[in-house]
Amino acid sequence: MSTTTSTQIPLLTHLLTHESFRAARLPSLYSDFRHLRTNNPSGFTANTTAWTSALAGAARAGVLPDTLVLRTGEELVAALATREWGRPLGIGCVVAEAVQKREWFPLGVFMRQVESVYYRAWINPWGLLSWGLETAGLKGREGGAAGSGEFVVLKNVEESAQKLLTQISLLPNGTHRLFTLPLLLKTYPNPLTNTPYTDRDLKVLLKFLTRDLRAATLSGETLKFKNENEEPTPVTPTDTTIAELKATIANLHAQIDHLAAQISGCTDKARAALQNKNRIVAVAALKSKKLAEATLERRVGALGQLEEVLARIDQATGNVELMAQLKRSTKVLRALNRETGGVEAVDGVVGELREQMDEVEEVTRVLGEVGLEDGEVEEEMEELLEEEERRKEMEKEAREKERRKKVMEELGKLTLKGEEEEQEEDQGAVGTMGGEAVGEKIKVALPAS
Repeated sequence: MSTTTSTQIPLLTHLLTHESFRAARLPSLYSDFRHLRTNNPSGFTANTTAWTSALAGAARAGVLPDTLVLRTGEELVAALATREWGRPLGIGCVVAEAVQKREWFPLGVFMRQVESVYYRAWINPWGLLSWGLETAGLKGREGGAAGSGEFVVLKNVEESAQKLLTQISLLPNGTHRLFTLPLLLKTYPNPLTNTPYTDRDLKVLLKFLTRDLRAATLSGETLKFKNENEEPTPVTPTDTTIAELKATIANLHAQIDHLAAQISGCTDKARAALQNKNRIVAVAALKSKKLAEATLERRVGALGQLEEVLARIDQATGNVELMAQLKRSTKVLRALNRETGGVEAVDGVVGELREQMDEVEEVTRVLGEVGLEDGEVEEEMEELLEEEERRKEMEKEAREKERRKKVMEELGKLTLKGEEEEQEEDQGAVGTMGGEAVGEKIKVALPAS
């Protein structure tokens, strides 16, 4: 990292805009707060978290030379120094804590390891703790000469890789996902800063993509991103040839754009020379234009041929993938047919199934006929009908008895009333009239049978 004032001021300015670096907290953040680990663990965590977050943010914002790798040591400490609070004395603690939490990884260890950073057993953070204090900067107020170290900031790497893979996911499978490293750098800048990746950042990113995310494979200068919903496959010589072809096509496009601009510039130059009546300059400009036009024509022709070749390769690649899919489908069908046992086995099963179904129908028919003699059914039906007739007769007799009872009660009442009337009237006339009246009332009381 450069130690010039132009580099130091942006870093410090950016740091002081971080939410955790409020004026009230600066005395604690710039002090040697190692003792807080035991005296005030929450304060120690707050300070180390603030530093790791602020430094990672500065790298991610492009304030530091790299976005994925942070270089610590005397230069970093000096760049962070302020007039009021001096040099930060706890940077060594910050680095050691970040390494222990697996937020930062020593660059050398990160690049050499075969296992993923997400594999918990690949690194011993306790062993790195003391090492980080010695190599990552000043130990404290009495520390000697500052050491230096380079650390991979995992959060920044994850963010950069994820944004890159989001762009790659928009590409079709096959040749579109093959790149030479120069072509990758030209096509996809660092998404965190929208600037080209530095050499260190690119190495870290490629290692993370191939080892930890298993999203791509790398061989030499050829990078092959895996197809959607497939596992990564090794880079083949064919892949390298296709990637180089794509890089050549991209270079031809750049040359054509440059030649087109050159031709336009020569034309403008010739016109300006003619306006100034400078025939010699105008002729030279036109000659340059003609040469550029001839070169442009050749480049356009070559580009057309190469793009046609690439299109044929894409078509052939598609055919290969289609054939591979057909072969896989054939294997699946063959396996399923083996499980069914073939046509003969299926015919046998179907035949046996039909036999069993016929047997079920026969059993059902036999069960339906058991104990159902027609004579017995007719006898039982006659008994039920006779029982129903007897019930109706009994109900009719009961109703008749009830009717007669009511009639007799009414006759009794009428007779009593007639006797009372006879006593009041004349003996002879009353007797005759009373008898007629009683007879009429009896007729009225008795309902028609």
